[in-house]
Amino acid sequence: FTLETLKSALLEGTAPGAAWPLSAAAQALVTRRLEALSAPARELLRLLSIVDGEAHAELAAQALGAAAATLAGAWGELAAAQLVSGARPAHDLVRDSVLAGWPEPARRPLHAALARALAAGGAPAAERAAHWQAARDDGEAARAWREAASQARRSGRLLEQERLLVAAADAAAAAGLEDERVDALCHALQARMLRLGASAVLAPVRDELARAQRPHARGFLQTIACEAPLNLGRAAEALDAGAQALAALQPGTQTHHEARVLHARARALTGHADEAIAALERARAQASPEAGRTGLMQLEAALAHALFAAHRTSASLQAQPR
Repeated sequence: FTLETLKSALLEGTAPGAAWPLSAAAQALVTRRLEALSAPARELLRLLSIVDGEAHAELAAQALGAAAATLAGAWGELAAAQLVSGARPAHDLVRDSVLAGWPEPARRPLHAALARALAAGGAPAAERAAHWQAARDDGEAARAWREAASQARRSGRLLEQERLLVAAADAAAAAGLEDERVDALCHALQARMLRLGASAVLAPVRDELARAQRPHARGFLQTIACEAPLNLGRAAEALDAGAQALAALQPGTQTHHEARVLHARARALTGHADEAIAALERARAQASPEAGRTGLMQLEAALAHALFAAHRTSASLQAQPR
């Protein structure tokens, strides 16, 4: 294939650095070899053409539901026809020819089978998500993008986390899952706030609030609308947003816990320290497992700050999270 392409480039006088023309002779050669393949070999080559990188034998067998003997014979057939190199198509021309003769809707079942096989093998979530998306299973894609975002967050890759959460939001939107879309988008905005500061999320939050209708969506967005101005020293603005968040959110959820803490911080900063202390003590007594260790530490830090604002220095030091 490479020799035919090189010959075509020389004969046509392709300029240095320009894309080489696809040789008609090479294309015809690939087409003839593809047409001569058995059904198992053709299915295996299709699988190899949509895998990112190489597909090991176990992955191919599980995705295709093929017996080891059948798969070995198909692999040998492809190697004899010089259509594969190791566990991938031998040339981009081979992959392009396979995809050109295989309509996108017909690829979806194999993408879905590959996503399931990758999940069984513990493959990275982003790799699975890409195949679920290609399979047009947007709900599964959204869940896999969220898992990939969590993996990125644990590794401290905030920009990657934000991009993956946006992909999750887009997939959820395509699936008609509005609550999941807003939830992923809100987490993306929180990641952006950690990277770029509170000012970077004010406009996107306003835009989303203008279109959000469902209570959880509005509550989560108002929680961010409370946190951002709070971080910018605009406590009165944060106080109003926090009150709206609490009115919209379901008590006992993690987001409701976050909103309670943020609203209490705003109260303490607007001269209502005693009210903030009472609210935080109630929140601590009512904290559900969904709050998590991080949520409880944030509550304790907010309580320590409120006690300090109330000039109760000794109690503030005792309340510091440990």
